[in-house]
Amino acid sequence: MGRKQLTVSIPEAMHRQIEVRVRDAGYSCVSEYFRHLVRHDLKRHFDQIAERSYNQQLFSRSTDRLASATRRK
Repeated sequence: MGRKQLTVSIPEAMHRQIEVRVRDAGYSCVSEYFRHLVRHDLKRHFDQIAERSYNQQLFSRSTDRLASATRRK
């Protein structure tokens, strides 16, 4: 898979904090750290989508059962 380069401008203080975090957490470079952050964020995003979909399915089944029970009465 090919790679794309992304340039991000950040304040100097944030850059220093990122460099400290990269060193302390054992990342090999800033890019590795950012890839980790993006993967984590995307996983959380897709987990939220899956949870919403699951909850919608549960709600749909509940309302279908309620509608069926109401029709039987």
